[in-house]
Amino acid sequence: MFRHYGGTLRLPKELQSLPKSIKIASLIIFVYSMGWSIAKPFLPIYFNQILGNYSAVGFVIGLPLILSMFWNLVFGDLLDKFSKKKTISLILLLYIPVGPWLLSLRNLFDFIIFRFYHSIIRSGMWTSMKTYVREHSPPKKASESFGLFDTFYILSLTIGPLLGGFLIFWFGFSIFLSISIFAVLGFFTSLFLADKNKGTLSDGIRYMIKDRFISKSFSDFKKIKELRPLLILKLFVAFCSSSITMVLPLILDKFGINFILIGLIFSLLCLSGVFEFYFSILADKTDRKLIIYKGTFFGALFFFLLFFFMENVLLLFVFSFFFSVSMSAVIPALEGSLTDLIPKKECGELTGVFESIYTCGVGIGPVIAGIIADLFGLRYVFLLGFFILISLSIFVYFVDFD
Repeated sequence: MFRHYGGTLRLPKELQSLPKSIKIASLIIFVYSMGWSIAKPFLPIYFNQILGNYSAVGFVIGLPLILSMFWNLVFGDLLDKFSKKKTISLILLLYIPVGPWLLSLRNLFDFIIFRFYHSIIRSGMWTSMKTYVREHSPPKKASESFGLFDTFYILSLTIGPLLGGFLIFWFGFSIFLSISIFAVLGFFTSLFLADKNKGTLSDGIRYMIKDRFISKSFSDFKKIKELRPLLILKLFVAFCSSSITMVLPLILDKFGINFILIGLIFSLLCLSGVFEFYFSILADKTDRKLIIYKGTFFGALFFFLLFFFMENVLLLFVFSFFFSVSMSAVIPALEGSLTDLIPKKECGELTGVFESIYTCGVGIGPVIAGIIADLFGLRYVFLLGFFILISLSIFVYFVDFD
Protein backbone atom coordinates (compact mmCIF):
# COMPACT_ATOMS: atom_id res chain seq x y z
CA MET A 1 0.00 0.00 0.00
CA PHE A 2 2.85 2.37 0.79
CA ARG A 3 5.87 3.47 -1.22
CA HIS A 4 9.25 4.59 0.07
CA TYR A 5 10.31 8.19 -0.56
CA GLY A 6 13.57 9.54 0.87
CA GLY A 7 13.43 7.53 4.08
CA THR A 8 9.69 8.00 4.70
CA LEU A 9 6.66 5.87 3.88
CA ARG A 10 3.86 7.54 1.97
CA LEU A 11 0.70 6.62 0.14
CA PRO A 12 1.03 6.41 -3.67
CA LYS A 13 0.48 9.85 -5.22
CA GLU A 14 -2.87 8.77 -6.70
CA LEU A 15 -4.21 8.08 -3.21
CA GLN A 16 -2.50 11.07 -1.56
CA SER A 17 -4.63 13.31 -3.79
CA LEU A 18 -7.88 11.99 -2.32
CA PRO A 19 -9.73 14.43 -0.03
CA LYS A 20 -9.25 14.38 3.74
CA SER A 21 -12.82 13.15 4.24
CA ILE A 22 -12.04 9.91 2.36
CA LYS A 23 -8.87 9.38 4.40
CA ILE A 24 -10.67 9.86 7.73
CA ALA A 25 -13.49 7.54 6.63
CA SER A 26 -10.87 4.93 5.74
CA LEU A 27 -9.26 5.37 9.17
CA ILE A 28 -12.64 4.90 10.88
CA ILE A 29 -13.33 1.65 9.06
CA PHE A 30 -9.84 0.48 10.06
CA VAL A 31 -10.42 1.25 13.75
CA TYR A 32 -13.97 -0.16 13.81
CA SER A 33 -12.94 -3.32 11.98
CA MET A 34 -9.94 -4.01 14.22
CA GLY A 35 -12.22 -5.12 17.02
CA TRP A 36 -14.05 -7.54 14.75
CA SER A 37 -10.92 -8.75 12.98
CA ILE A 38 -9.34 -9.78 16.29
CA ALA A 39 -12.41 -11.94 16.93
CA LYS A 40 -13.37 -12.99 13.37
CA PRO A 41 -11.17 -16.11 12.82
CA PHE A 42 -12.40 -17.59 16.10
CA LEU A 43 -16.12 -16.80 15.89
CA PRO A 44 -17.03 -19.91 13.81
CA ILE A 45 -15.05 -22.07 16.26
CA TYR A 46 -16.74 -20.41 19.26
CA PHE A 47 -20.18 -20.82 17.67
CA ASN A 48 -19.47 -24.47 16.85
CA GLN A 49 -18.45 -25.21 20.45
CA ILE A 50 -21.79 -23.85 21.71
CA LEU A 51 -24.15 -24.97 18.92
CA GLY A 52 -22.52 -28.24 17.90
CA ASN A 53 -23.12 -28.46 14.12
CA TYR A 54 -22.12 -26.64 10.94
CA SER A 55 -25.69 -25.85 9.84
CA ALA A 56 -26.43 -23.97 13.08
CA VAL A 57 -23.08 -22.17 12.83
CA GLY A 58 -23.84 -21.10 9.26
CA PHE A 59 -27.30 -19.93 10.28
CA VAL A 60 -25.98 -17.82 13.16
CA ILE A 61 -23.23 -16.30 11.01
CA GLY A 62 -25.59 -15.56 8.11
CA LEU A 63 -28.64 -14.37 10.08
CA PRO A 64 -27.66 -10.71 10.70
CA LEU A 65 -26.60 -10.34 7.09
CA ILE A 66 -29.86 -11.72 5.75
CA LEU A 67 -31.85 -9.45 8.09
CA SER A 68 -29.69 -6.56 6.94
CA MET A 69 -31.33 -6.74 3.51
CA PHE A 70 -34.26 -4.77 4.95
CA TRP A 71 -32.26 -2.49 7.24
CA ASN A 72 -29.90 -1.45 4.42
CA LEU A 73 -32.86 -0.09 2.45
CA VAL A 74 -34.10 1.82 5.49
CA PHE A 75 -30.71 3.38 6.18
CA GLY A 76 -30.01 3.96 2.48
CA ASP A 77 -33.05 6.19 1.99
CA LEU A 78 -32.66 7.84 5.40
CA LEU A 79 -29.09 8.87 4.53
CA ASP A 80 -30.20 10.90 1.52
CA LYS A 81 -31.63 13.46 3.97
CA PHE A 82 -29.91 12.76 7.30
CA SER A 83 -26.29 13.35 8.29
CA LYS A 84 -23.95 10.47 7.47
CA LYS A 85 -21.53 11.68 10.12
CA LYS A 86 -24.14 11.62 12.90
CA THR A 87 -25.31 8.18 11.79
CA ILE A 88 -21.77 6.77 11.88
CA SER A 89 -21.12 8.23 15.35
CA LEU A 90 -24.40 6.94 16.77
CA ILE A 91 -23.91 3.44 15.37
CA LEU A 92 -20.42 3.21 16.89
CA LEU A 93 -21.90 4.04 20.30
CA LEU A 94 -24.48 1.27 19.84
CA TYR A 95 -21.63 -1.21 19.22
CA ILE A 96 -20.19 -0.73 22.73
CA PRO A 97 -22.30 -3.44 24.48
CA VAL A 98 -21.72 -6.02 21.72
CA GLY A 99 -18.55 -7.63 23.15
CA PRO A 100 -19.90 -8.49 26.64
CA TRP A 101 -23.25 -9.55 25.17
CA LEU A 102 -21.56 -11.96 22.75
CA LEU A 103 -19.75 -13.67 25.62
CA SER A 104 -23.01 -14.18 27.52
CA LEU A 105 -24.75 -16.24 24.78
CA ARG A 106 -25.62 -19.81 25.72
CA ASN A 107 -28.14 -21.20 23.21
CA LEU A 108 -29.61 -20.70 19.73
CA PHE A 109 -32.38 -18.40 20.98
CA ASP A 110 -29.79 -16.11 22.63
CA PHE A 111 -27.89 -15.99 19.36
CA ILE A 112 -31.01 -15.06 17.36
CA ILE A 113 -31.83 -12.08 19.63
CA PHE A 114 -28.22 -10.92 19.62
CA ARG A 115 -27.88 -11.22 15.85
CA PHE A 116 -31.15 -9.32 15.28
CA TYR A 117 -29.69 -6.35 17.15
CA HIS A 118 -26.40 -6.79 15.32
CA SER A 119 -28.19 -6.77 11.94
CA ILE A 120 -29.52 -3.25 12.61
CA ILE A 121 -26.26 -1.64 13.70
CA ARG A 122 -24.21 -3.49 11.10
CA SER A 123 -26.48 -2.18 8.34
CA GLY A 124 -26.29 1.34 9.68
CA MET A 125 -22.50 1.24 9.85
CA TRP A 126 -21.74 -0.14 6.40
CA THR A 127 -24.46 1.69 4.48
CA SER A 128 -23.56 5.04 6.04
CA MET A 129 -19.81 4.51 5.52
CA LYS A 130 -20.15 3.50 1.87
CA THR A 131 -22.66 6.27 1.16
CA TYR A 132 -20.25 8.74 2.77
CA VAL A 133 -17.37 7.54 0.57
CA ARG A 134 -19.50 7.74 -2.59
CA GLU A 135 -20.72 11.23 -1.70
CA HIS A 136 -17.18 12.52 -1.05
CA SER A 137 -15.41 10.73 -3.95
CA PRO A 138 -13.91 13.18 -6.48
CA PRO A 139 -14.91 12.77 -10.16
CA LYS A 140 -13.08 9.93 -11.94
CA LYS A 141 -11.54 8.74 -8.66
CA ALA A 142 -14.34 6.49 -7.46
CA SER A 143 -12.34 3.26 -7.67
CA GLU A 144 -9.36 4.88 -5.96
CA SER A 145 -11.57 6.17 -3.13
CA PHE A 146 -12.98 2.71 -2.55
CA GLY A 147 -9.53 1.22 -3.04
CA LEU A 148 -8.20 3.27 -0.11
CA PHE A 149 -11.30 2.56 1.99
CA ASP A 150 -11.16 -1.20 1.32
CA THR A 151 -7.39 -1.33 1.77
CA PHE A 152 -7.65 0.14 5.27
CA TYR A 153 -10.42 -2.34 6.01
CA ILE A 154 -8.27 -5.21 4.79
CA LEU A 155 -5.28 -3.94 6.78
CA SER A 156 -7.39 -4.34 9.91
CA LEU A 157 -8.31 -7.85 8.80
CA THR A 158 -4.60 -8.55 8.37
CA ILE A 159 -3.37 -7.16 11.70
CA GLY A 160 -6.35 -8.22 13.82
CA PRO A 161 -6.25 -12.03 13.39
CA LEU A 162 -2.52 -12.16 14.13
CA LEU A 163 -3.04 -10.09 17.27
CA GLY A 164 -6.10 -12.15 18.17
CA GLY A 165 -4.17 -15.41 17.79
CA PHE A 166 -1.75 -14.34 20.52
CA LEU A 167 -4.39 -12.69 22.75
CA ILE A 168 -6.67 -15.73 22.73
CA PHE A 169 -3.73 -17.81 23.97
CA TRP A 170 -3.75 -15.75 27.19
CA PHE A 171 -7.33 -14.49 27.48
CA GLY A 172 -9.44 -17.07 25.67
CA PHE A 173 -12.67 -15.92 24.05
CA SER A 174 -12.62 -12.77 26.21
CA ILE A 175 -10.83 -11.23 23.23
CA PHE A 176 -14.35 -10.57 21.88
CA LEU A 177 -14.37 -7.52 24.18
CA SER A 178 -12.13 -5.92 21.55
CA ILE A 179 -15.30 -5.22 19.54
CA SER A 180 -16.48 -2.80 22.23
CA ILE A 181 -13.07 -1.25 22.88
CA PHE A 182 -12.45 -0.36 19.23
CA ALA A 183 -16.04 0.89 18.82
CA VAL A 184 -15.20 3.56 21.43
CA LEU A 185 -12.02 4.52 19.54
CA GLY A 186 -13.98 4.61 16.28
CA PHE A 187 -16.58 6.94 17.80
CA PHE A 188 -13.95 9.53 18.77
CA THR A 189 -12.37 9.28 15.30
CA SER A 190 -15.78 9.89 13.67
CA LEU A 191 -16.02 13.30 15.33
CA PHE A 192 -13.42 14.56 12.82
CA LEU A 193 -15.50 13.69 9.73
CA ALA A 194 -16.67 16.47 7.43
CA ASP A 195 -20.45 16.70 7.13
CA LYS A 196 -22.11 17.79 3.87
CA ASN A 197 -25.64 16.90 4.96
CA LYS A 198 -26.98 18.86 7.97
CA GLY A 199 -30.47 17.35 7.82
CA THR A 200 -32.18 16.15 10.99
CA LEU A 201 -33.44 12.66 11.78
CA SER A 202 -37.04 13.84 11.41
CA ASP A 203 -36.18 15.17 7.92
CA GLY A 204 -34.89 11.72 6.98
CA ILE A 205 -37.94 9.88 8.37
CA ARG A 206 -40.39 12.24 6.63
CA TYR A 207 -38.46 11.75 3.38
CA MET A 208 -38.65 7.96 3.69
CA ILE A 209 -42.42 8.05 4.21
CA LYS A 210 -43.02 10.55 1.42
CA ASP A 211 -40.61 8.76 -0.90
CA ARG A 212 -42.10 5.25 -0.38
CA PHE A 213 -38.53 4.28 0.49
CA ILE A 214 -38.36 0.56 -0.26
CA SER A 215 -40.52 0.52 -3.40
CA LYS A 216 -38.95 3.68 -4.79
CA SER A 217 -35.41 2.43 -4.13
CA PHE A 218 -35.97 -0.59 -6.33
CA SER A 219 -37.93 1.49 -8.84
CA ASP A 220 -35.00 3.90 -9.20
CA PHE A 221 -32.65 0.94 -9.44
CA LYS A 222 -34.63 -0.60 -12.32
CA LYS A 223 -34.40 2.64 -14.33
CA ILE A 224 -30.63 2.19 -14.71
CA LYS A 225 -30.35 -1.03 -16.73
CA GLU A 226 -26.54 -1.10 -16.53
CA LEU A 227 -26.82 -1.73 -12.78
CA ARG A 228 -28.53 -5.11 -13.17
CA PRO A 229 -25.50 -7.24 -14.14
CA LEU A 230 -23.47 -5.50 -11.41
CA LEU A 231 -26.13 -6.59 -8.92
CA ILE A 232 -25.71 -10.22 -9.99
CA LEU A 233 -21.94 -9.98 -9.68
CA LYS A 234 -22.09 -8.35 -6.25
CA LEU A 235 -24.48 -11.01 -4.96
CA PHE A 236 -22.45 -14.05 -5.98
CA VAL A 237 -18.98 -12.62 -5.29
CA ALA A 238 -20.21 -11.91 -1.75
CA PHE A 239 -21.63 -15.44 -1.51
CA CYS A 240 -18.32 -17.09 -2.43
CA SER A 241 -16.16 -14.80 -0.29
CA SER A 242 -18.26 -15.31 2.84
CA SER A 243 -18.30 -19.09 2.35
CA ILE A 244 -14.53 -19.40 2.52
CA THR A 245 -14.19 -17.13 5.58
CA MET A 246 -16.60 -19.41 7.43
CA VAL A 247 -15.19 -22.81 6.45
CA LEU A 248 -11.47 -22.00 6.64
CA PRO A 249 -11.30 -21.62 10.47
CA LEU A 250 -13.44 -24.75 10.88
CA ILE A 251 -11.11 -26.76 8.60
CA LEU A 252 -8.03 -25.56 10.49
CA ASP A 253 -9.64 -26.32 13.85
CA LYS A 254 -10.60 -29.80 12.57
CA PHE A 255 -6.94 -30.40 11.69
CA GLY A 256 -5.94 -29.49 15.26
CA ILE A 257 -4.12 -26.29 14.31
CA ASN A 258 -3.55 -24.09 17.40
CA PHE A 259 -5.19 -20.68 17.71
CA ILE A 260 -1.96 -18.72 17.21
CA LEU A 261 -1.32 -20.44 13.89
CA ILE A 262 -4.98 -20.02 12.86
CA GLY A 263 -4.64 -16.29 13.53
CA LEU A 264 -1.41 -16.16 11.52
CA ILE A 265 -2.90 -18.05 8.56
CA PHE A 266 -6.03 -15.89 8.57
CA SER A 267 -3.89 -12.77 8.80
CA LEU A 268 -1.72 -13.75 5.85
CA LEU A 269 -4.83 -14.71 3.90
CA CYS A 270 -6.36 -11.26 4.44
CA LEU A 271 -3.05 -9.60 3.56
CA SER A 272 -3.81 -10.44 -0.07
CA GLY A 273 -6.50 -7.78 0.03
CA VAL A 274 -3.87 -5.05 0.28
CA PHE A 275 -3.54 -5.52 -3.50
CA GLU A 276 -6.86 -3.68 -3.78
CA PHE A 277 -5.09 -0.31 -3.88
CA TYR A 278 -3.18 -1.43 -6.99
CA PHE A 279 -6.25 -2.87 -8.67
CA SER A 280 -8.29 0.24 -7.81
CA ILE A 281 -5.82 2.48 -9.66
CA LEU A 282 -5.67 0.01 -12.54
CA ALA A 283 -9.48 -0.12 -12.72
CA ASP A 284 -9.78 3.67 -13.11
CA LYS A 285 -7.17 3.70 -15.88
CA THR A 286 -7.93 0.53 -17.86
CA ASP A 287 -10.80 -1.87 -18.63
CA ARG A 288 -12.88 -2.68 -15.54
CA LYS A 289 -14.76 -5.44 -17.32
CA LEU A 290 -11.52 -7.24 -18.21
CA ILE A 291 -10.33 -7.02 -14.60
CA ILE A 292 -13.61 -8.47 -13.30
CA TYR A 293 -13.54 -11.22 -15.93
CA LYS A 294 -10.01 -12.31 -15.02
CA GLY A 295 -10.70 -12.01 -11.29
CA THR A 296 -13.75 -14.29 -11.38
CA PHE A 297 -12.00 -16.79 -13.68
CA PHE A 298 -8.94 -17.16 -11.45
CA GLY A 299 -11.13 -17.19 -8.34
CA ALA A 300 -12.93 -20.20 -9.82
CA LEU A 301 -9.61 -21.89 -10.60
CA PHE A 302 -8.36 -21.55 -7.01
CA PHE A 303 -11.63 -22.83 -5.59
CA PHE A 304 -11.25 -25.88 -7.83
CA LEU A 305 -7.74 -26.49 -6.50
CA LEU A 306 -8.94 -26.04 -2.91
CA PHE A 307 -11.48 -28.80 -3.45
CA PHE A 308 -8.74 -31.30 -4.35
CA PHE A 309 -5.99 -30.19 -1.94
CA MET A 310 -7.95 -29.28 1.22
CA GLU A 311 -6.07 -31.79 3.41
CA ASN A 312 -2.72 -30.11 2.73
CA VAL A 313 -2.53 -27.13 5.11
CA LEU A 314 0.19 -25.37 3.12
CA LEU A 315 -1.70 -25.66 -0.18
CA LEU A 316 -4.93 -24.74 1.60
CA PHE A 317 -3.35 -21.48 2.64
CA VAL A 318 -1.64 -20.80 -0.72
CA PHE A 319 -4.76 -21.34 -2.82
CA SER A 320 -6.93 -19.42 -0.35
CA PHE A 321 -4.45 -16.55 -0.53
CA PHE A 322 -4.59 -16.37 -4.33
CA PHE A 323 -8.37 -16.67 -4.27
CA SER A 324 -8.43 -13.55 -2.09
CA VAL A 325 -6.09 -11.76 -4.51
CA SER A 326 -8.56 -12.55 -7.29
CA MET A 327 -11.42 -11.01 -5.32
CA SER A 328 -9.22 -8.00 -4.54
CA ALA A 329 -9.13 -7.34 -8.27
CA VAL A 330 -12.89 -7.69 -8.70
CA ILE A 331 -14.15 -5.57 -5.78
CA PRO A 332 -12.72 -2.07 -6.55
CA ALA A 333 -13.53 -2.43 -10.26
CA LEU A 334 -17.08 -3.39 -9.36
CA GLU A 335 -17.48 -0.60 -6.81
CA GLY A 336 -16.01 1.95 -9.23
CA SER A 337 -18.51 0.96 -11.94
CA LEU A 338 -21.36 1.24 -9.43
CA THR A 339 -20.26 4.67 -8.22
CA ASP A 340 -19.99 6.07 -11.74
CA LEU A 341 -23.47 4.80 -12.66
CA ILE A 342 -25.32 5.87 -9.49
CA PRO A 343 -26.71 9.46 -9.63
CA LYS A 344 -25.39 11.53 -6.71
CA LYS A 345 -28.89 12.61 -5.66
CA GLU A 346 -29.91 8.95 -5.29
CA CYS A 347 -26.63 7.81 -3.81
CA GLY A 348 -28.04 6.82 -0.41
CA GLU A 349 -31.04 4.83 -1.54
CA LEU A 350 -29.21 2.99 -4.35
CA THR A 351 -26.29 2.24 -2.05
CA GLY A 352 -28.90 0.77 0.25
CA VAL A 353 -30.16 -1.47 -2.56
CA PHE A 354 -26.69 -2.73 -3.35
CA GLU A 355 -25.78 -3.18 0.31
CA SER A 356 -28.95 -5.28 0.64
CA ILE A 357 -27.85 -7.43 -2.29
CA TYR A 358 -24.32 -7.69 -0.91
CA THR A 359 -25.44 -8.65 2.59
CA CYS A 360 -27.88 -11.16 1.10
CA GLY A 361 -24.94 -12.89 -0.60
CA VAL A 362 -22.72 -12.65 2.49
CA GLY A 363 -25.54 -13.99 4.66
CA ILE A 364 -26.71 -16.85 2.46
CA GLY A 365 -23.10 -17.99 1.84
CA PRO A 366 -22.48 -19.34 5.39
CA VAL A 367 -26.02 -20.79 5.62
CA ILE A 368 -25.61 -22.83 2.43
CA ALA A 369 -21.99 -23.66 3.33
CA GLY A 370 -23.07 -25.02 6.72
CA ILE A 371 -25.75 -27.23 5.18
CA ILE A 372 -23.39 -28.57 2.51
CA ALA A 373 -20.66 -29.20 5.10
CA ASP A 374 -23.05 -31.26 7.27
CA LEU A 375 -24.44 -33.22 4.31
CA PHE A 376 -21.31 -33.82 2.21
CA GLY A 377 -18.26 -32.40 4.00
CA LEU A 378 -16.44 -29.07 4.20
CA ARG A 379 -14.53 -29.56 0.94
CA TYR A 380 -17.71 -29.47 -1.16
CA VAL A 381 -18.22 -25.82 -0.27
CA PHE A 382 -15.23 -25.12 -2.55
CA LEU A 383 -16.76 -27.13 -5.39
CA LEU A 384 -19.94 -25.06 -5.23
CA GLY A 385 -17.85 -21.88 -5.27
CA PHE A 386 -16.03 -23.10 -8.37
CA PHE A 387 -19.26 -23.57 -10.34
CA ILE A 388 -20.60 -20.17 -9.27
CA LEU A 389 -17.45 -18.23 -10.16
CA ILE A 390 -16.85 -19.95 -13.50
CA SER A 391 -20.45 -19.11 -14.39
CA LEU A 392 -19.85 -15.47 -13.40
CA SER A 393 -16.74 -15.36 -15.55
CA ILE A 394 -18.71 -16.53 -18.58
CA PHE A 395 -21.47 -14.04 -17.72
CA VAL A 396 -19.02 -11.11 -17.57
CA TYR A 397 -17.47 -12.11 -20.91
CA PHE A 398 -20.79 -11.82 -22.75
CA VAL A 399 -22.44 -8.87 -20.92
CA ASP A 400 -21.71 -5.14 -21.21
CA PHE A 401 -22.14 -3.27 -17.96
CA ASP A 402 -19.71 -0.32 -17.84
